[in-house]
Amino acid sequence: MKLVLYPNEILRQKTEEVEQIDGEIQTLIQEMYQVLEKEGGLGLAAPQVGRSQAIFIVQTEKEKYTFINPEIIEKEGTQYNYEGCLSLPGVQERVYRSYRVVIRALNEQGKPFTLDTQTNDLLAQVIQHEYDHIQGTLMIDHLDEVQKGRARVQLKRLTKLEKLSKKVSGKMKEIKRKPKKH
Repeated sequence: MKLVLYPNEILRQKTEEVEQIDGEIQTLIQEMYQVLEKEGGLGLAAPQVGRSQAIFIVQTEKEKYTFINPEIIEKEGTQYNYEGCLSLPGVQERVYRSYRVVIRALNEQGKPFTLDTQTNDLLAQVIQHEYDHIQGTLMIDHLDEVQKGRARVQLKRLTKLEKLSKKVSGKMKEIKRKPKKH
C-alpha cells in the first residue's frame, strides 16, 4: 500500500460509507497505520491510500483512533495553525479550524463511539483535516489567495511528477507486453 499524492483525482471524491466492517476493512486499517508510521504523519484517510471509503485514522503520542463513517456533530471556536498533508508534500500553510469538535463514528470493531476533543486543539485540528479528506476537500481549499500563490509552485511540481509517473508506468507496461527475443 502506498501513499496517493496530489493531483490524484481520488483525493477530490467524496467517499462512500463502509457497509460492513470485515477482515478486508480491518486489514486496510492496519495497513493505513503502517503507512502513517512510515510517513510520519498524525492522521491518514482512506483516499490517501487509494480507497474511496469513509475511514480515517489519527495517532497521537498516547492514543490511536480509528473513525469509520464519521460525522462531526459539533464544532466550537477558531484556531489558526500550520498544517501539512502527506498527500501534498512540501505544502505547509496556516489554516482556520475549530479548536473543539465532537465526532461520532464506528471503531474498527464496528462499535459506535463519540469523541469530544475538549481541550486538545491539535486532535481537533487533525480530525477536521482527515474528515475533510473523506469529503473530497483538501487543506489547500481553506487557503486565502496569498497562501494559494505560495502553494501553487509546489502543486505544479506535484502535477508534473504525477504526469511523469503515469508516463513511466505506461512505458513499463508496454515493455512487459513485448515478447522476449531469444
